[in-house]
Amino acid sequence: MSFSNINIPNFLIENRLIKGNSLLDIGAGHGALAYLMQRDSEYSKVNKVAIEISKEAKEFNDKHNLYEEFFTSEYEKIDNRKFDTVIALELMEHLIPENPSLDEFLEKIESLATNRVIISVPAPYMTFNINSLKINLKNILDKNSEISDEEAIILLADTHKQIIFPSYLISKGYKSAFNFKKGTISGSIIYYKDIKTPSNAQKALADMLYPNDFLKIAKEYYASDKNISNRDFLIIFFETLIKKYSKKYFVPFYPALIYYFKVGMFNLIKK
Repeated sequence: MSFSNINIPNFLIENRLIKGNSLLDIGAGHGALAYLMQRDSEYSKVNKVAIEISKEAKEFNDKHNLYEEFFTSEYEKIDNRKFDTVIALELMEHLIPENPSLDEFLEKIESLATNRVIISVPAPYMTFNINSLKINLKNILDKNSEISDEEAIILLADTHKQIIFPSYLISKGYKSAFNFKKGTISGSIIYYKDIKTPSNAQKALADMLYPNDFLKIAKEYYASDKNISNRDFLIIFFETLIKKYSKKYFVPFYPALIYYFKVGMFNLIKK
C-alpha cells in the first residue's frame, strides 16, 4: 500500500470504519493510512503497528514516525497480540493460491482482531492487466541470461495472482463498505467484518505472508517443479495467468461496464 493508493485509506478515515484504540496494518507500504490517521482528530491517538517487507518503507517510517511499531521481520511477535482493528488493503490478491488458502488467511487475521477486520481487494475486472502480463512475459523471453532469485521474488511478489470475488468475502460474513453492485473506489472494493469471537488460528502469519521458501512454493504450485530455473518458471507463471484471466469480468457490473467502455473508446482513438 503506497501513497499512490491514498484514496482507499482516505475512504476509511472519512467513513469512520476504523474502530478502537489499536490498529494492525498488514502490508502497510509507506504508510498512507498512518499519515492520514495522524492528521485526524479522532484517529491521531490510535496505536498503529505495521507489517511490511519493504526495507525502504521501514526507513521511510523511521524518518517520519508514522507507525509506533514497524515490522519487516520477526512476525512471530505479532501472532500472540490482539488489535482492535486489523487491516489488509490490496493484499489478498497477491497471495499464492492455496498457499495459504483464503480461508486460512482470513481466519488468521480475524484471530488478531478484537473489534473489526477491514479488507480491500481489486474488483474482478481490475485485478489483472493482461497487457502488462504480456509485457512482463516478453521481457523474460527476451532475456538470454538466467534470472536471480531476488529478481524473480520481486517480480512474483508484485504480481496479482488471483481474483477475490465479492461472493466469497460475503459468504465469510464480510459486508461491503458501499453498494458493490454500483460503485468502487478506483477499481477496488472495501469490505469489513465485526469480530465478536476471535478465531483460534494456529498457523504463523509469517508462513502465510513471506515464507522463507516463497519462490519454491510458487514453483511447485505453478510448474510442479521446485528445481526449475527462474526464467523457465516465470515464463510458465505469466503464461498461466494470461491464459486463465484473459476473459472479461463484469463484477461489479456497472463500474465494469464503464471501465470496458472507456478502454474500448481509448483503443479506437489510439488507432
